[in-house]
Amino acid sequence: MSLGDMLVIIMKDTKYQNMPKNYKCENCGSNVDAPMHCGHAMHIEDLDDGKHWVCWMGTGCGKKEYTACCDSPSLAAL
Repeated sequence: MSLGDMLVIIMKDTKYQNMPKNYKCENCGSNVDAPMHCGHAMHIEDLDDGKHWVCWMGTGCGKKEYTACCDSPSLAAL
């Protein structure tokens, strides 16, 4: 399977394109807006070097360091 074929499959998978744009911390009550990349909200992933916001196209496209809002964040989508 070529890279182009894989990108077409990923682009048709709306799971990553429809990620929540807003979260609320269930611990401290802070509202957290997901950064945008490639026209869609980024999602949080645990990577080798910590938690990051990641583009729906993957870490090779875009990632941004996640800064926790409190000592024990528990984010729920709004």
